[in-house]
Amino acid sequence: MGYLVEPKILYQHCNYSIGCAIVLSGIDGERNLVMAYAIVIDLDYDTFPADDCQVIWNEIKERMVAAGFHRDGRSFVINLADKEACDLAQKIIESIEDHLEYHRKHLHKYMKEFYGYPLAAKTNLLLPSLSEIKVMDVHVSKDED
Repeated sequence: MGYLVEPKILYQHCNYSIGCAIVLSGIDGERNLVMAYAIVIDLDYDTFPADDCQVIWNEIKERMVAAGFHRDGRSFVINLADKEACDLAQKIIESIEDHLEYHRKHLHKYMKEFYGYPLAAKTNLLLPSLSEIKVMDVHVSKDED
């Protein structure tokens, strides 16, 4: 896949304590539409010891980010087609099972949720609805001396 060109903002979330997260979509070098795709991973802290889940979560975070995903809460976001994003996430989880002691524990049983969706389908209920957002064009002139 080529580099992302012609980016367009699909989703923006701002929070004063953590800053802004902006997700882009665009056209890759081969002129294919690339949409942001999110993978949600939620471990079962209700059933399993928190220490075990935390160790597993830290490994998942590290490997997902190393593979090109960006964190958005408990979601991992990447600019790939849905099948590619899902295949990559599944490969990462399998690699954790293959290379760590978790293969005896079956990592999937620690997961409460593991699914993906196009980020364009996400509705952030913490933000005002689109009909409530008013865009104003403000021109600022700079006095030249």
